Amino acid sequence: MNIDLASAIISAITSFLVVIISHVLIRQNERKQVLEKDRDNYINPIRFMLSENYYRMKEILNHIEKNGKDERILFIDEAEEVIDKDESWYVECGCFLISSCYFTACLMAYIENLRRDIPFLKISRRQDAKLIGLINKIVVDFSKNLNIFYVIQMNIVKDCYIDQNNRIITYREFCRLIQNKENFIWYKSLINYYLRIGRGECNTVPYLMEHMRELAKYLDNIVSGGDSIKQKLLAEKESRQKVV
Repeated sequence: MNIDLASAIISAITSFLVVIISHVLIRQNERKQVLEKDRDNYINPIRFMLSENYYRMKEILNHIEKNGKDERILFIDEAEEVIDKDESWYVECGCFLISSCYFTACLMAYIENLRRDIPFLKISRRQDAKLIGLINKIVVDFSKNLNIFYVIQMNIVKDCYIDQNNRIITYREFCRLIQNKENFIWYKSLINYYLRIGRGECNTVPYLMEHMRELAKYLDNIVSGGDSIKQKLLAEKESRQKVV
């Protein structure tokens, strides 16, 4: 074979392979960027909020097991009392109750945000179906067992997630929201839920926590992350040991 012809063929093949490999690497990089965006915008916020809610509920259950009730929640007898409280109450004796409600409202908002945009996420159809199923378990838990019906959850989501700024409202904004008499009715069932478990009426809580752990574990696997709930529990345990 003519040396020049052989060199030309080798050069052409090399160029072709370089183009193919470059294209594959570009596509892989694009997919990686999309996955990172999905992780940062949707999955990690829910992982964080699931761990916060799980830890708070576990702490409440542990307190009730020892004391029969959680007095940190029971600074009011009726949910309506929060309307007339001043701001200092929300950051002092009422903080444990209202921040618990806030964490749950944030979780609802992040979950609905994910559910709405699942069709646009770069996950497989199997992952899509599994994710919707796990989300629905939690939605049903809130609706059936906690009397926070789905239409009420939808209103909470609308209030707590600001689309144009792509953010959850702050705790301060949440407190001002429920102080408004017109808004309060939509949060009454959420506040009453925590008052009920504060009194020891918490038979349904373990089921909700189990479903939270299921969803968190599945999301952990999607992003190839560690056990987010376990990490939260360990961090809190270490923090308390240092204080002691």
